Amino acid sequence: MVRAFVGVLVCAVFGALFVAAPVESQVGLDPFEGVVVHVPPVDGSVIDPFRPPAQPWLPGNRGLEYETEDGQPVRGSADGFVTFAGQVGGDLFVTVRHADGIRTTVGFLAEIHVAAGETVQQGTLLGTAAESIHFTARRGDTYFDPELLFVAVEYFVRLIPAV
Repeated sequence: MVRAFVGVLVCAVFGALFVAAPVESQVGLDPFEGVVVHVPPVDGSVIDPFRPPAQPWLPGNRGLEYETEDGQPVRGSADGFVTFAGQVGGDLFVTVRHADGIRTTVGFLAEIHVAAGETVQQGTLLGTAAESIHFTARRGDTYFDPELLFVAVEYFVRLIPAV
């Protein structure tokens, strides 16, 4: 009985050693690789902040409304791919999908200067503003506060020597 138990234990240990895949070293990898850094789409003041609705179908403000001047440039907040550029309900909108899966939309534009299918960089002229624009951010179908995209996060790692 003991011999059978030891045999099973030895097989399990050696089996795990041979089946386990080698792990590559993570030293030197950039922890922020793939992180998309955003900037506000316009120079202007937020006149109506993000106010999430209590339920998806209820009223609220699913983005930021910026006070702008007629003809003011509206630029891409980050590198991405234009998935929509056109009219919705008589108003002009541009939506950009970014590498991290987030989609940003600028709306209530006076003019559009990009087309669906174009790749844009941060700062690319998407269009021009009227007296205000609306800027939203979504992950999947969930809207979130776009100001979270502008928050710079810095991590410090402190290694404590082993004694």
